[in-house]
Amino acid sequence: MSEELQYSRKYTLEANSELRIQKKHETVKVYVTLISGSAEILGAELIKDEKHELMPFVNETICTSCGCVLHVEYLEGEIEDIYISKETTMIQYRNYHENLEEKRMDAEKKDERGPSAVVVGSGGTGKFTFCRTLLNLAVRSARTPLYVNINVGRGATPIAGVIGTSIVERIDAEEGFWKEGSPMYHFGCIAPRFDYILFRTLIEKIAKNTLESMNTKKTLKYSGIFINTCGWIEEAGSNHLIEVAQVFGVDTIFVSDEEPLYQKLLKDVPSFVKVVL
Repeated sequence: MSEELQYSRKYTLEANSELRIQKKHETVKVYVTLISGSAEILGAELIKDEKHELMPFVNETICTSCGCVLHVEYLEGEIEDIYISKETTMIQYRNYHENLEEKRMDAEKKDERGPSAVVVGSGGTGKFTFCRTLLNLAVRSARTPLYVNINVGRGATPIAGVIGTSIVERIDAEEGFWKEGSPMYHFGCIAPRFDYILFRTLIEKIAKNTLESMNTKKTLKYSGIFINTCGWIEEAGSNHLIEVAQVFGVDTIFVSDEEPLYQKLLKDVPSFVKVVL
């Protein structure tokens, strides 16, 4: 990055607030350094005095629960907007995490599988952000959850058109958490409807292998599963989501900003499955 073009500024955040950064495009590089206090990105804590390059998303959010000072660097002219909000999404994320953690502790007592949650919604509604944040919070609670990516369009897997499961053992504010060597299946399309028979076959295989792997280690068994789905919710898409919930034994469905889908799932899934909007 050219020093002549680089723009930097310090931001002081109060407790329970967040710094919101809107880039002009995903390739814009933004660097954040925590000067004092504590802060986190998608549930991953920032290390004090260490420069972090933000993930390649258009919108970035740095949250703080007790206040902090941040130093932000970027190329002038490549940021759409950057501002401090006194409302933070992390409060809601922490509530979700606490509910899931209660299920994990209950699973430990009963020696049962931990929570199995799926995130559904159309493309661009923040499903991957939701999964990443909840997974990071789980790892910070000494858990090793399984992340199942069946979003063939995008997600944490290295390439589009590939689906699979990965153990999440570490958290990182800069890099992805897909573990090298994790089992993946090549679907070859960026939408399930192009070959739904094959897609359903792969989903069933992934579900079988994932659930069996939970029995190999107690920490995996109790930590549970997080499933990220594709944005196919119209027509047969909602029925596909119900099938996914069935084969993985899902007990919680998080609906990302889709009221009609939320209402449909409330009517169509068993009463023991909690549907959250």
